[in-house]
Amino acid sequence: IDKAFVDWSGNCGNLSAAVGSFAISSGLVDPARIPRNGIATVRIWQANIGKTIIA
Repeated sequence: IDKAFVDWSGNCGNLSAAVGSFAISSGLVDPARIPRNGIATVRIWQANIGKTIIA
C-alpha cells in the first residue's frame, strides 16, 4: 500500500452474503415474513455502486 486511499467503487461479496442472515437474526426482518422452508429473499441497497443486490 503506497497511498492512504479507500476504493469505494466495488462491492464486498462476503458482506453481501452475510447481511441477509444478519438482518433476520437481528430482528430487522419480521420472522413472520420468512417462509416455512427458511428460504427468504432480501433486497440490499448498495449505496456506493447505486444498485440493489438480491440475496
